[in-house]
Amino acid sequence: MDKQDIPIKTDRRRSPETKERILDAAEKLFAERGFHGASLRDITGACGVQVALSYYHFGSKEDVLQAVVDRRAIEHIGCYQKSLTDALARNDGKPIPVDSLIEAFVVPAIERFTNGDDGWKYYIQLLAHLSYESSRSSYAKPFFKYDDIVNEFISELKRSLPDVSAEDLHWSFYFLQSALTNAVLETQMIDRQSQNLCCSSDFDALIKAMKNLFSAGLLGLKPRM
Repeated sequence: MDKQDIPIKTDRRRSPETKERILDAAEKLFAERGFHGASLRDITGACGVQVALSYYHFGSKEDVLQAVVDRRAIEHIGCYQKSLTDALARNDGKPIPVDSLIEAFVVPAIERFTNGDDGWKYYIQLLAHLSYESSRSSYAKPFFKYDDIVNEFISELKRSLPDVSAEDLHWSFYFLQSALTNAVLETQMIDRQSQNLCCSSDFDALIKAMKNLFSAGLLGLKPRM
């Protein structure tokens, strides 16, 4: 057999499959423990590879986090964009009713969280953790790529409520994002405080409640002077 006919052995430790295993483990542990709660050794130990392979494929722990966010970000942001585009189409390009606009923002995250695989659930929870991090934390910066699509929703909100100040609309949307973030972290706070009258895993009820509450609040804002 000629030398050129000898099959080349693949180093499975450095294969694309190994890279995906590291990302899967990092996604899960970052979602469960936050960035500081999971070390590279924890991540590589969870997927059965050596720490050196994490450095080979990615570099630092911050680089691993960046890769985890980047892996699903385009598809996820695309879901938000489609939700907004569909809402505009249903209204023939006219300003979207406030409750419909709130639903268009809330549903993409809830759908991924409830109907996606475990990886999507971990990803949504990871984004929720990152949203609570200080903007001064360099490792939280991958989350900022969502700012553009959020600002598209806020721009549409300004069209829907042209007489409300931009400051009030930004505050209102910030509170909406905070409520959504808390919902996907599964704290079960409302289950406990309502003595199970409300169920945090009843996402249809959650979406309805968020629409009712935030649309009422936004529509009740005083026009800017």
